[in-house]
Amino acid sequence: MVSSASYAGMIVDFILAFGFPLVLLILFNKKGVLSWKPLTIGIFVFIIFSQVLEKLLHALMIAPGGTTLKFTPSPWAFAIYAALAAGVFEEIGRYIGLKWFFKEKPRYGDGLSLGLGHGGMEAILIGAFSAVYAMIFAHMINTGQLPDLHSQISQARLEDIKAHFIQQGFGTYVIAGVERVVALIIQIFLALVVSLSILRGTFKYVLYAIGLHVVFDFVPALHQAGIVQSLWATETVVILLGIIAAVMIFRLKPAFDSTKS
Repeated sequence: MVSSASYAGMIVDFILAFGFPLVLLILFNKKGVLSWKPLTIGIFVFIIFSQVLEKLLHALMIAPGGTTLKFTPSPWAFAIYAALAAGVFEEIGRYIGLKWFFKEKPRYGDGLSLGLGHGGMEAILIGAFSAVYAMIFAHMINTGQLPDLHSQISQARLEDIKAHFIQQGFGTYVIAGVERVVALIIQIFLALVVSLSILRGTFKYVLYAIGLHVVFDFVPALHQAGIVQSLWATETVVILLGIIAAVMIFRLKPAFDSTKS
C-alpha cells in the first residue's frame, strides 16, 4: 500500500510545481513587469528546443539504460554530455527566440517573463504532471486496480511500478517539488543573462549562460549517472545554487536599467 504520507507528499509536489509558476505569473503582472510575448516565446523554446530537439539528440547519443552514452560507458562522459546538451539547446533556443521573434531590446521584465515561460512550462509538464501520474498509480495500487493494466504492461513492469511507489516517502515527493521551484528560479536567471546578450549586442552572454547552465545541471547529472549517490546531497547543492540564482536575479536589474535608451 502507498502510505497517506506519500499521498500528502504528492499533493505538496503538485502544489509547488503548479502553484509557484502561477504565483509568479500573478506577481509579475501585479508589479507591471510581465510581458506576454517573451512569456510565450519561453514556452515554445522549452517545447521545441528542450523537449523535441534535445531529446532527438539524446536518442542518438544515450544508451537504452538512460545513464550512459552509446559510445562510452563512462558516467563522467554522460554527466558532461547531459549538462552541456541542456545548456546549449536551451540557451541557444532562448537567444534565437528573442532575436528572431521579439526583435526589440529586452527590458528586465522581458527577461523575467522569458524565464517564467520556459521554467513555468517545465515545472508544469515535468513536475505537476509527474505528481498527478504518481497519484493515479498510487490510487490504482491501493484499490487493487493495477493488475487491470496487465494487458498493456508486462507483469514484471507492473511489479517494478508498484515497488517504486510503495518505497517513495513523503520527503522524496516534497524535494521533487522544491527542485521544480529551484529550477524555475534558475531558468529566470539564465533567461536574464541571455537577454543581456540581445540588449548589449554581444553573443558572449549566451556563452556565459551556457557555462552557468552546465554548472547548475552538472551535479544532478552526476546523480543520474550514479557518481553522486545521495539524493539529499544532490538536492542540497541544487538548492544552494538556486539561492545564488535568486540573488543574481535582483542584482542583474541595474544592468538593464543602465542600458535604457
